[in-house]
Amino acid sequence: MQNTQVKMSKPTPTVFSALLIIVCLTSISLSAEFKVLDFEEDPMDMRGTIRPYNDMNADQCAVLRVESDVQGDLNLTDVQVYHRDTESAGVYYFYVSFRERHVTFTSEGYLPLTYKIPQQMSKGKVYILRIQSIGGNQGIFNENRAEIKLVYDPSSPEEAIYGGLDDMLMKINFSKGYAVFNPSPGIHKIKLNSEGRVWEKSYDIKPKEKVEDLISFLEGRSEEISVQDPGNLFITSDPSGAKVYLNKFEQGETPLTVDDVLPGTYQIEVVHDLYLPSAKVVEVTSNSYAKENFDLTPNFGRLEINSNPSDAMLWINGQQVGKTPFIAERYSCGNYPIRLIREMYYEETDTISIEPAGEHLVNYDLKPQFGTIRISSNPEGASLSIDGNTFGETPVFIAELPSGRHIVNINAENYFDYESTIEIIDGQVFEETYELKPNFGLLTVSSFPKGAIVSIVEQNRDLGPTPLIDCKLPTGTYTIKVDHELFEIWERPIGVVIGDKQELEAELIRKVGRLRVKCDPPEAEVYLNDKLMGKTPNIFTNIPTGVYKIRLEKNGWDIHVGKIDINHDEEINYSQVLGTAGTKKWLRKRAEARGWSPIPGVGQFKSGQNVRGSIYVCSFIGGLAMTVASSMQYSSTESDYNDAMTAYRAATDQSSMDLHHTKAEELLLDMNDANEQVKIFSLLTFGIWALQFTDVWVNGGGERPVANEFGGNLKLEPFATAKRVGISVHF
Repeated sequence: MQNTQVKMSKPTPTVFSALLIIVCLTSISLSAEFKVLDFEEDPMDMRGTIRPYNDMNADQCAVLRVESDVQGDLNLTDVQVYHRDTESAGVYYFYVSFRERHVTFTSEGYLPLTYKIPQQMSKGKVYILRIQSIGGNQGIFNENRAEIKLVYDPSSPEEAIYGGLDDMLMKINFSKGYAVFNPSPGIHKIKLNSEGRVWEKSYDIKPKEKVEDLISFLEGRSEEISVQDPGNLFITSDPSGAKVYLNKFEQGETPLTVDDVLPGTYQIEVVHDLYLPSAKVVEVTSNSYAKENFDLTPNFGRLEINSNPSDAMLWINGQQVGKTPFIAERYSCGNYPIRLIREMYYEETDTISIEPAGEHLVNYDLKPQFGTIRISSNPEGASLSIDGNTFGETPVFIAELPSGRHIVNINAENYFDYESTIEIIDGQVFEETYELKPNFGLLTVSSFPKGAIVSIVEQNRDLGPTPLIDCKLPTGTYTIKVDHELFEIWERPIGVVIGDKQELEAELIRKVGRLRVKCDPPEAEVYLNDKLMGKTPNIFTNIPTGVYKIRLEKNGWDIHVGKIDINHDEEINYSQVLGTAGTKKWLRKRAEARGWSPIPGVGQFKSGQNVRGSIYVCSFIGGLAMTVASSMQYSSTESDYNDAMTAYRAATDQSSMDLHHTKAEELLLDMNDANEQVKIFSLLTFGIWALQFTDVWVNGGGERPVANEFGGNLKLEPFATAKRVGISVHF
């Protein structure tokens, strides 16, 4: 390929500026708008029912017939489109869900239009929607701008690269390794020149499209350009931090200084979040600074969205932003479709409008998609289930039950199962009490004695103790058993029918046995549980079953104690030989103890009653000591009294006489008190002596010896020593 070098002439500033202004103005896109004229149902068009497609659910679809004068292609976004037909220029069919209430139309070169469908659509119906385009203002930077990113690493910091978008000529900064252009949608050409080497490419850009290219200058093609001395730009904004675009080429953020700007006229666009974009045309001359400030207009307002109840999921413009209550102190101005979704409530949709510096406060009362239910039964405590899910025992309260039909089942023991279908309406409070039909008869059982256990033999199930009143039993035949300890079992067969009431009285028969008792010597008294039954030999009949203590006694013979177990319908033979050795020894000890009875405590010690003897001895000695002490106190007080009276008689003046007389009176009172104490302690001492004397004659010798059922003599003796106190056991 032959290299062609073209040396560009240096145009005059006036001509260059005029050309650049014309190019800039032709490159600014129009952001036109469109609006909906009307919406109506088409009763004649059958397309919704006769033309189902494989990728749609024909049972859920409605059809939008859209008639539009928009020149470009028209599309629906933010909703699921099952099918799309183009009948002719400007006439479209969109198959969508009949539940949709918001649709958004888009077309290249137009601002998106979100439209709220004014009525609930029906399945299989066609609805006509007419759209008309309306003129717009000259647009500046908007969200439909595309992005072209050119990647290039300069060979040296001194490498100068010139060019621009759509034949514009400016210095391009690749110090970051890339340069970014943000043109409006459409066909654009970028041409770059680096020291005569040329790179160029055309782009057909769609809205919001992002393109990235790697720059490689071709050696086979070169062009020389001639540039004037550069100027400079200083751009500020209020607030600062706004992005600056020079002929749609991104430069940085304000405050921004741009050096080496070729002389000419430039379109400067300043973009800041939450503020309206601003654009100006600025002329740059050689060797000077062009200064420009942008006072940006706020493009936000305060937004607050609440719902009743709260915690509804919120979507704004198709984006989930959180839950209600939602508060944004700064939210971009514009019209936004919103959706509020909360479980058990209908979805709420709306379009809100945010005005600059305005406040948009809106509250939504969500419509419940449930009812409240209170279900009781007679009797209470029945198991409740709804649609197969268990909710506990009646009465039952359910705050939120989805609207619609539900199957209610109520089950209670001894009652027929109940099933019903209920209809729950949005927001309704459903209350119902169900009367359960009994499936039982009543059984009452009494017994003598009370407290017997009533049970069903076939089921081995206890019904409870007697008296058992109005026990519910399902219809059927049963064998009723009444069982009481030590009594014979009572059984009766019964038949139970619905509504019947039966009463049973069980007269229980006590279980008994027999006892045959022999003893050597005969004529010994027989005691069962300390009750005298008679004398041996003897046969005792009708003895209630159980465990008894048996005792055999005869004067002059050892007492015998044993244990017997009387069983039902059995005879127990009990035979013992009484001894005399223990009794004789006891009688000798008793006589010896009585002989020592005048001396306190000695009789008890001789009987082996050491603790009792110690108590009597100590008590007697203590009483005697208190008597002696009281007597000594009386004697001392009497002597003092006599001295006081002698001094009283010898006194010669009245004051001395009064003094000795008062003292004598006090001593007389003390003497009387001491005399009373002597009498009391003397009487107490004598009482202790009399008590121990009587005790020896009554209990002397200790306990009468008892022979246990093993044949030995059992004796329990308390004892007390200096170190231990206890009971000794002797056989």
